[in-house]
Amino acid sequence: MQRNLVLFSLVIISIITLYVGIRTNVQRQDEQVVQHDCFLHVPSSYSKPHVCFVVRTYQGHGSRILALVASILGNSSSSASFHFLDTSVQGDFHTLKNITDLINAIYGREIALVGNITFAHALKNYPALAEFIDSGYVITDMYMRQTILHNESDCDYVVVTNGDNLYSSNFLPTLRPYMLNRTEIIGVEFISHYTYNEEHSFTARIGSDFHFFTEFAYIRVDLGAVAFQVEKWKQLNLTFLTALLEKDKNMGIAYSLVADGVLIPAFADQSTRHIVPRVLFVHQ
Repeated sequence: MQRNLVLFSLVIISIITLYVGIRTNVQRQDEQVVQHDCFLHVPSSYSKPHVCFVVRTYQGHGSRILALVASILGNSSSSASFHFLDTSVQGDFHTLKNITDLINAIYGREIALVGNITFAHALKNYPALAEFIDSGYVITDMYMRQTILHNESDCDYVVVTNGDNLYSSNFLPTLRPYMLNRTEIIGVEFISHYTYNEEHSFTARIGSDFHFFTEFAYIRVDLGAVAFQVEKWKQLNLTFLTALLEKDKNMGIAYSLVADGVLIPAFADQSTRHIVPRVLFVHQ
């Protein structure tokens, strides 16, 4: 009995020591938490396409991020990685880094990182950001150019989504055959608390869900309901917002809230495309 108690005590002490060591290591990290190596180097091939999720987060997403990742990785045979971007003006990168560390620990491999583009970086490059809310599209564009579309990128396809969204665990397995056929843009149907009205704009319907029968058209699709082939994106050289801002600041500001509704049709019009007639995405 006493021996068992001693062994139990030693186990507890070991666990506490390990925990303290981990916490100490985290605390000793440089104050600049942003990760500078933005390539995960996940093996990929067209026999098993690698899908990169660019996840735009805002303050308060926290635990929802874990739910997002778990919903996507329900099928463990799928090849996916997650690039988290904090698009808040005052980003909490310490918390986001801790969440990505936890994700990597849970899945036993490095599948998540924090992107190294901040609002301050975006503002320095695009001073017009001080005048309007861009919904995180400038940071998204900058990160896409720097990482996802870079020659060192291992991404075959990219899904740009938000940290509070959810997916069916069948999302990646269902899209895989179309990726193997090299379909350049793939959409799915989805559920949203928004609907579109007669003025051709989105309207929130709190407490109810609206089934979107996705089309590659303005306000008939949501950003997270689409997978883009990375090679095709490189060829088209499209951006959500930065190209508009560089061309005409006022035009960029005007389209800032619906930038995905402009890019997706432009991409689809020049690509091989397919829409899966299944609800595989929930827009929160």
